[in-house]
Amino acid sequence: MTATRTKHELSRDLVRALRALRNADSEHRLRRLREVARLTFDLREHFLTPAGEPDWAGRTWAYRNHVREQYKEAGYEADEATNTQSNVRYHISNLARTRLSEDEIASLGLRKETPVEYNRSQRATARALLEAAQAAGKADDTEDVLRMLGTALLMLQKIPAATIGDMEADDRQKARGVLSKLRGIVADQLDATGREE
Repeated sequence: MTATRTKHELSRDLVRALRALRNADSEHRLRRLREVARLTFDLREHFLTPAGEPDWAGRTWAYRNHVREQYKEAGYEADEATNTQSNVRYHISNLARTRLSEDEIASLGLRKETPVEYNRSQRATARALLEAAQAAGKADDTEDVLRMLGTALLMLQKIPAATIGDMEADDRQKARGVLSKLRGIVADQLDATGREE
């Protein structure tokens, strides 16, 4: 992919598109969201990662700061910008899947499946885990306890710390709350292992 439009042109058009999105009625909102997503994604080509590659994942500070400035110029308050960016991200991820090669998608750590497919898979996994946990009941014997502890460890090891670090601030806060509860439970159970019979 080679840039066909300048960063200045894309930025100017993004501000216009953001203003149009703010004023769009429900009938035209989806088209405006897609336009904002396209311009935002096209801008990523003008920002490079430390490896010198286009920032297709939108993770560099320079890119994020630039986009934030375009939202400000379009008159968006911080909360409104955050909500809009959340909606735009869905369309950007769809664009990435259609414009980038499978190798580029994989190298960026992006998922191959669409958000709808991913969410469907996640819901099925969560439902299966919940059903398994409910069916298991309380761990009454040593074998059950060790199996459940091993499962909990395996699940937690599948969450890279960097993934949590890359989350939006409110999602990181939710993760921190869950992890704090887990820490308390683990501390109580760890204390129980040190008790003398």
